[in-house]
Amino acid sequence: MTVLFLQTAHVKTDDRILHQMQTLRRAGIECVYANRRDEVGEVDVVICDTPKAVLQNVGRKGLLIYDVTEWYPSKKNLRVYHPLLRPLAAVAMSIQSLAAGIVSDRFIFGEEAKSRPFRKLFGWKKFVYLPYYPSKQLFVRAHKQNHVPLNVLYAGPRTAEKGYERAVEVANEVGINLKVISPEQYMPLQEFCTYLQDVDVALDLRDMDAENRRCLPIKLFYYLAAGVVPIYSDLDAIREHIADAEKSVFLVHDAKEAAEALRRLVSDSALWKQYSQRGQQLFDERYYWEKVEERLLQIVK
Repeated sequence: MTVLFLQTAHVKTDDRILHQMQTLRRAGIECVYANRRDEVGEVDVVICDTPKAVLQNVGRKGLLIYDVTEWYPSKKNLRVYHPLLRPLAAVAMSIQSLAAGIVSDRFIFGEEAKSRPFRKLFGWKKFVYLPYYPSKQLFVRAHKQNHVPLNVLYAGPRTAEKGYERAVEVANEVGINLKVISPEQYMPLQEFCTYLQDVDVALDLRDMDAENRRCLPIKLFYYLAAGVVPIYSDLDAIREHIADAEKSVFLVHDAKEAAEALRRLVSDSALWKQYSQRGQQLFDERYYWEKVEERLLQIVK
């Protein structure tokens, strides 16, 4: 069996693709990656990441699976258009998304919220939930101690919408040096996971708009796995996915609350240790890739 990952929005080194390919290859399944359908001949299964990728496969043989991990249209998609054209672009993209749902044979959903439109319209089609969990193999588990002063990280684009400016504001207010990893500073997945072993706290204070509230942050599970204590915007998706989220994640509404949470962690190493260990426990019990990878094999066969 050959599975083609036809991706128009995700690079080959994306952590989700890496995890899926590794699982399939361990099961003896050949995997191919491409951005254009005409780059590859006929295959048994095609996994697509966007409506554009799905629609490239119309008329081709093989099982067609739409891996829904992004809102479509999203703010990111519409930002490139002139404000006056965005409503028209949103309508056109919504039609594309509907068409992708019609022609897809099966679905993979990264989270509950993004599955709802497709389950409502195409409820008879087979689907699985495959969350964004990291593999246990990426982390070397050791007895972790917090640093003095704490090592605090912001990982993401240097944009206000993603919370970069708020993270800088919080770190400055508390008097902590902020480490930054942005997309421009490409770091291989294994290197990033190793880097997290020396991080104590992560700040992610993205805007709490309608789209962000319903998006489950991928890095959250990497922070939990590494014993990093996350301070996040109070997103609905986190509360829906993680039981008793407040016991392992500080959920805040603004920079003032984030600064207060960081001060508590700075002044109380026992509190930091409690959150750190609780996060690792949740990862070990529930939120790791090996716990859900069998679902991928079920949907492609």
